[in-house]
This record gives sequence, structure tokens and C-alpha cells, in this order.
Amino acid sequence: MSAPTNSLEPDQSKVLSPRAGSILFLMIFFAFAGVIFGILHLFQMRVPDPYNGFSVSGDTDIATQEIERAIDLGAVRPLDEPSSFTPQEAEEYWKSARMRGKFLVPSDRVAVVTVNGETRGYPLRVLVFHEVINDVLGGIPIAVVHHPVSDLVAVFEREFEGDTLRFGPSGLLLDSHLLVYDRPPQSDLNRLNECSLWSPLLGIALSGPRVSTPLKVLPLEVTTWGDFRTRFPEANLPKPPVAYLKQYRKDPYTAYVGTGSPRFRADPLPDPDERALFTPMLIVGTSSTIQAYAIPELIEEAGSQSPYLVKQQREQSLQFRIVDREQGVVTVASLDQPLKSVQQVYWFAWYALEDLQPKWTADR
Repeated sequence: MSAPTNSLEPDQSKVLSPRAGSILFLMIFFAFAGVIFGILHLFQMRVPDPYNGFSVSGDTDIATQEIERAIDLGAVRPLDEPSSFTPQEAEEYWKSARMRGKFLVPSDRVAVVTVNGETRGYPLRVLVFHEVINDVLGGIPIAVVHHPVSDLVAVFEREFEGDTLRFGPSGLLLDSHLLVYDRPPQSDLNRLNECSLWSPLLGIALSGPRVSTPLKVLPLEVTTWGDFRTRFPEANLPKPPVAYLKQYRKDPYTAYVGTGSPRFRADPLPDPDERALFTPMLIVGTSSTIQAYAIPELIEEAGSQSPYLVKQQREQSLQFRIVDREQGVVTVASLDQPLKSVQQVYWFAWYALEDLQPKWTADR
């Protein structure tokens, strides 16, 4: 008869040998160290390049402290020469993607550009998510820019000395308005030293190989979708990629506009008691001068009886058309010789560039 087992003695089959215990300890140690290293690597505070890799020292016409980094380079992707379609096809395109509602509502703003008799509308609801559209209109390569932080809307030619450039948002701001850059071949970010930073508002290259090269800024209208469809029934729109359709339904800047306070640097700021900082301005260029007009003040001066207001800008007679009083939409045209340029931007962004305007806007 076998002796009874002492239950207080450990089961030797379950006791680790010293070697096995060391191996287990090392495994636990390295696993723990790996977790800690991973967390530190994931959350380490890296200081981003303040200029997104662009060279702005030594070859720029502006003080580098006036440039501010807003987002990473490439965070917003431009559209390159998208195909076009009619307003009717746009609605069908929206339905075919099984999107509810309409692609655009009558009060949505549209930038309207006409070149060599060809007209195209660029919905700002689309441009908010791309900021730059490189297009060809009337046989001329153009770039249409919209920066929602400053409400900048501008269009310019993109052909220089036989080269057709493709522009993109740089992620950098000058006094809160967007700087764009001419993208290198194949958008190779290792070749940013070959690129220049450009101000669509001032109309010039501020740094890089093409520094001081002027942009040929063109006239445009910022009107409503309802007005565009009525006045330009034969015009078309750029066809945006279907991957962005859900995003186009949103307006991520509604809360920002509601604050009435700039998110980024703008120095100096105007007195907000004299005019609201987010007042939309029309920047009108004639053959001899550039002048800014506050849209709410134009609407008030026109009164409720007439949709038109005529004003003189040096030698030219300008006719302002009140499109939508509630939405603050006004367009401008010349009654004699064609306008040289028209842009739109918030008052605070234009005011901050007051010291730079005489130098750069005269020759564009």
C-alpha cells in the first residue's frame, strides 16, 4: 500500500527551473519595455518644420516671422484639370452616388470665371476641401483659389515663360491668407527647393527661384448657385471626385465664422469697432489702381430700391450688382474697359497687408 501524498508539498512538475524563470522574466521585461517605447514614440513631441520644408530665408521679400504654418504640406489636396459637366449633370451625378438632398442649394456661393468667352462655375463648397483647382479655361491654364480662413477667392493664369505650373496649398499663411506653391515634377517633396511660394492676394511670388515674379490675376464673380444657373445656362462646372461627395455636404468653417475672430496671425488688425473683422471685401483692379470695397457698405449704399450701384474708380465706372442682400453677395463689372482683376477676402486679412500692397499690387 502506497504512502499518502502530502498535500502541502509543491507539485514539482509545476515549479519553474531557474533558467525558465529567467527567460520568463526577460520576456516580460522586453514586452513591457516595448510597450513603453511604443507609447513614447507615438506621443513624442516632435517640432514640425515651421515652413513645411520650403526655403524662405535669404531669398524672400517678406520678413519670415510674418509666415505661419497652419497645416502639414499635403493635408489638403488640390484638383488637377478635372473634367467638366453641366449643372443638370451635376445633380444626376449626386443622385447616382446615392447622396440625399441636392448637390448645391440656391444660396451656395460659386466663383464664376470667364476666359476667352468660356465660362465655368467653381462651387466654394467644393473648393473648401481642395483650396486650389488647376484648370484650363478658354484654352488658358488657370488656378482658382479659395481659402476659407480668410475667405480669399482669386483666380490667376499659371503659365510662365513657356512653363505651365501646377499649384497647391503650401499649408503656410501670410497674415492669415493662403500661400500656394508651384509643385515640382511628380510632386516630389524632395525638390521643394525648386518651388516658390506665391500670394494669390498680393499677386506675386514671395520666395524661391521665381521670387518677385508677378501673377496675372484675373477678374471673377462670387455669386450664388441660383444666380449662376439663371445667368449662365450654358456654363459648366468642374467634376469633383466621388470620394469627396460626402465631405462637400459639410461646412467645417461655420463655427469659425461665428466667432468673428481670426484663428491665425494677422498683424496689424483693424479696429473692430469701425468695421467687423470678417467683413467681406471686393478687391477690384483696374488698369491703374486697386481698391477695396466693403460688401455690406455697398448693399447699404445701394438701398432697397435698386439692385445696382455705380461708382467711379479713377477713370473707370464700376457697376456693383446686389445679388443677395441677406447672404451679402455682390458682383462687380466695368461699364467701359474690362477689369484687370477681382478678388474677395475678409477685411482683417486685407488690412494686415496694408504695408505690402503698394509695393506688389501696382504691377500685377
